[in-house]
Order: sequence, then C-alpha cells, then structure tokens
Amino acid sequence: LRSLVGSEMCIRDRKKKMQIQNHSTGDICKLEFLKKGWWDDNGYYVKGSVVDNKGVLRWKLEGRWSERLYGRSIISEVEGEPILLWERTPLPEHSKRQFNFTSFAMELNEMTPDLESLLPPTDSRRRPDQRAMEEGDFKLADVCKRLLEDKQRAQRKKREGQGEWIPRWFKLNDESWEYLGGYWESRSSRKWVNVLPIEDIFIAPEELQEISSN
Repeated sequence: LRSLVGSEMCIRDRKKKMQIQNHSTGDICKLEFLKKGWWDDNGYYVKGSVVDNKGVLRWKLEGRWSERLYGRSIISEVEGEPILLWERTPLPEHSKRQFNFTSFAMELNEMTPDLESLLPPTDSRRRPDQRAMEEGDFKLADVCKRLLEDKQRAQRKKREGQGEWIPRWFKLNDESWEYLGGYWESRSSRKWVNVLPIEDIFIAPEELQEISSN
C-alpha cells in the first residue's frame, strides 16, 4: 500500500509487458511498464519499441503512462529527435470530487436520446442501478442492484445445463479476443438478432417503473 497515511492519492503501478500488433501491416509494438522502487523516481515509466513486419526496428518509445509518451523514429539505425505522441489531458474542474476521473471517463456512461436508439439491449449503459446512481437516486440504485444480482444468479444457474456460453461478438483465440463482426451493422440497422432482450439481462421497463413509483 502507498500513501496509506498521506492524503495524496497514489495509483499503484506494477511491472508488466504488453504487445500490440497491427494486423493490417504486421507492425508490432512492445511495451514494458516499469515498477517504481522505494527510493527511485521511476513511477509510471514505460518504454518500448516498434518493429515492422520484417522485424526491423522503426521506433523507440518512452515516457510515463500517467503524463506523456514520446517516440523516436529509427532511420538506417539512426535515432531521430523525440516527438510527442500523446499527452494526458488536464483533469476537469472539481475532479477530486469525482474520483479524479478524466472528462472521457466521466462521459463513458452518458446516455443521450440519439445514442440510446442505437445501443443494443445488452449495453451496460442501460443498467438501471448505474443510471439511478448517476442521477443521484441512491435508494432506487440499491434496489435495482439487488434485483439485478438476483436476476444474474438465476441466469447463471439456468445456463449451467446448457453447455458453454458463447459470446455474441467475440471469440477467444489463445489469450486474445477476436472480433467476429456484425455489431456495427446491427447498430446501423437497429436490428439486434440473437441478442437477449433487456428484461432477460437487466430489469424489464415495466418492473423498473413499478419500483420507481414505490
């Protein structure tokens, strides 16, 4: 644990490696996240490289994932000047009251009328407990959460005798998930085939209305 006594919030970092592949070009980016020691200033540091489909080194990367990331192009084994690739957007006003979320994180659950008509019934932004909490109705959120958990347990028990559950939009290949296609087409046409209705995964609208009225 860090900053157990102090008031300054501290995100725990750990040593980890990551590989990202561009399946169109064959380029591969390898990143290494370094763990901060007790006495050094290496917190949130990340370094890495990018090689092309022939294994030739094209970029060197370094920075802090909590602040900014720089890249140096490699041409004929000669390193170029550092280029700013990404920089963290400043936190919005009063962010400390909102768990230090960025503006992007705060807007992840936003539900506008035009967006609502595009989303499938299984989208997590439709969770009634989550929506009630964001609107400040904590009593309703608590009731919805308990009902939702009961429904999830019932669904899990029902599936036990039906074999392995198969995800709709992805399949697992070794340790990575592969997109199967079809989501964006269904979203554009607003036709969700072989997708559970909202009353099977969350809470039926009429049930929610009854809870709200009480």
